[in-house]
Amino acid sequence: MTDTGKRRRGHPNQDRILQADLLQGQVFAVADGMGGHVAGDLAARLALDTYLERLEQGREPLDQRTIHAAEAANRAVVERAVGELLGMGTTLLSAVIVPGAVYLTHVGDSRAYLLRQSRLYRLTDDHSWVSDQLRAGELSAEEAQAHRWRNVVSNALGGEATLRLELLGLELQQGDRLLLCTDGLYGPVSDEKLLALLELPRSPERVAQTLIAQANQAGGPDNISAVVIDVVQPGGRPPAHLPGRKVQGPVPAQQLLSELRQGQPANYLMLGMVYLIFLTLALMPAHRAVVALIGLVLLAMMLNYSRRLARSALVAPILRPEACTGCAAASSGPPWRGQQIVDF
Repeated sequence: MTDTGKRRRGHPNQDRILQADLLQGQVFAVADGMGGHVAGDLAARLALDTYLERLEQGREPLDQRTIHAAEAANRAVVERAVGELLGMGTTLLSAVIVPGAVYLTHVGDSRAYLLRQSRLYRLTDDHSWVSDQLRAGELSAEEAQAHRWRNVVSNALGGEATLRLELLGLELQQGDRLLLCTDGLYGPVSDEKLLALLELPRSPERVAQTLIAQANQAGGPDNISAVVIDVVQPGGRPPAHLPGRKVQGPVPAQQLLSELRQGQPANYLMLGMVYLIFLTLALMPAHRAVVALIGLVLLAMMLNYSRRLARSALVAPILRPEACTGCAAASSGPPWRGQQIVDF
């Protein structure tokens, strides 16, 4: 659901949302356009349309396909950003739901949250100047929260030809509730209130309406978008390897693709090695013990290499205590105590 916001009435809404079914799951996304009313609206629409088209047409593994789709969306915005549209851009935050897991593709300062067991986890970090300084240790959390440049986006679709992004993978559990939103929601509405509203026993659509009403009640300074997704059943076993969080923040898309592909040759080599071991055992029955021992050593070395590759991608946890609301207040009563909640 998206709304222009109280203070933007009469102007085009530069936010766009997406929900569609895929062969392997579902995709949800939000985009927050920038560069003027006309340019921002065009950038957001163009990005989501291109992103979905590339997702539907691709045949590569889904984690790689989401990156290719984001690159295609970035190219589409860059190519249109000429003349009066020069400088236009947009954020992109998508959640591709597959059996047992979600892939988050993140560019900009839109946010993804996870409500799990009465705890609200912020899954994404803003791609903003302030967040960059915070990661570099130049600002404290308190300074970053009140900094006058906290809304200055440092990474967006259309900003440059080489796309930088984050790809996160998370295993889902029954009862999880996901929120994708633009800064028009989390700006005026605190994480404590987001937690309280997301815990309401209502349908995702009703919760999204309530969230937007709360943002407007708090002033509605910007366009507001909220997509709420309930995980009724995870739907199966998650993929074996899910991409982890990069400590350095967004990285070039081609770097991510290279890291995702690194594991594939190792898997093929292991399968080929197993085949060769069985073939050698059949052809050299007199040396079975030696061949089996050598084969086991080589397989162990290859397995260790494959695990090191997997661990190198998981450099930081997806669910972090420092980005959790409600983790330290399990015994302090309901999170909405003492807060004014707008009922929709």
